[in-house]
Amino acid sequence: MFPTNGTARMGCMRGILAIFGFIFMVSCTTLPRPEVAAETDSDLTALALLKRSSETAGRPWQRLTSVTVDYEGNWSNLAKSLQPALVDAGFRQASSETYQPGEKRVLQIHRGPAGEKRVRRTPTGVMVRRNGVTDDSAESREAAALVADAYIVFTFGSSVLYERGSSWQILEQGSLAGESCTLLAGTMRPGFGMS
Repeated sequence: MFPTNGTARMGCMRGILAIFGFIFMVSCTTLPRPEVAAETDSDLTALALLKRSSETAGRPWQRLTSVTVDYEGNWSNLAKSLQPALVDAGFRQASSETYQPGEKRVLQIHRGPAGEKRVRRTPTGVMVRRNGVTDDSAESREAAALVADAYIVFTFGSSVLYERGSSWQILEQGSLAGESCTLLAGTMRPGFGMS
């Protein structure tokens, strides 16, 4: 549940913005390509940290049957210009997203000045409809799959990473916003989107 007091809400928003910032920075770097990365055994300490984090959060990806999250806001011009297909600003100003972990399914309803966009993401594919008409373009389907998969991780965090990840390694110990943390790296299979 989203905090109701202003201080806690700002802390949560800063955390969410930090995640988006990290993902944005990573998307602009040269990292090993997942399809050529060698599968390795997970470091047991890294795996134990991830498991403990998932359990502390209540294992929501494994435990809950349906979760609905609503978002509303405007995209910055920078985001719209850098990732226009992902942002899809004409359709994604307000969103209602229903996650059904047991079915491994995401249902999204996005609304914006261009109308309504519906996305259904399952393990076997993605379906996109704009204003009631199926959009089968590769760019639209790939962007919708990437957004749906990324938001699963944003929403369920370590719970879904523990289930879908492998080859977990400790990168470094550090701090974030004054809190100690351990940075982990791993491989998700399947990856985000159509990867």
